[in-house]
Amino acid sequence: MRGEDRRSEGFFSYVRLEARIAADHPLRAIRDLVDEALGKLSAAFTRLYAREGTTVDPAIVGLSADDPVWDATVFCKNRDRLLDGDISRKFMTTLLNLPQVRTLLSSEHFSVDSTLIEAWASMKSFVPKDGSPPPSSGAGRGGGRNAARDFHGEKRTNATHSSTTDPDARVFRKSAGKEAKLAHMGHLMMENRNGLIVDARLTEANGTAERTTTLDST
Repeated sequence: MRGEDRRSEGFFSYVRLEARIAADHPLRAIRDLVDEALGKLSAAFTRLYAREGTTVDPAIVGLSADDPVWDATVFCKNRDRLLDGDISRKFMTTLLNLPQVRTLLSSEHFSVDSTLIEAWASMKSFVPKDGSPPPSSGAGRGGGRNAARDFHGEKRTNATHSSTTDPDARVFRKSAGKEAKLAHMGHLMMENRNGLIVDARLTEANGTAERTTTLDST
């Protein structure tokens, strides 16, 4: 080809990950706080994880770029174990009670922001609670669990129907003119002086969930 012959000599990089992160990067301070909170939860982790076998406490991962990553099945099992042990709430409480964090919090002004979290469930799974079969499309397209459905003219409410895929989900619309979806409702409590999230909750999607959660959180 015409032009100057330029070559890329630096094909491999051996720079340490630590060297790529600025010394004053906020993530460094956050990691120190997280490590301290996890250390205080050591006893709680010990009760959750076996002393023998392949189940290892993943409180601190510390994987390098060349380390093998665990199988997704292991991650799912560990996630369920942490949820059953209510570790996330214990971690949040421990973190907020660290002296370095408590000085950033005040009781002057809090706010709660809520949003819909769409359920991982199809509206086809929203069927009558009494067990009566859902209406067929009559078009003869396909069958089985994902058969075509015709819900035109059928009144479906949370009182009479529920999702077979996610029974805790509720049909809810975000605002007037928006479509109704199977959803949950997530809530974040924010300390407004420094913009820190101090509480997070997931509730049933209904018209009073935001107000009820706000009063319960305060």
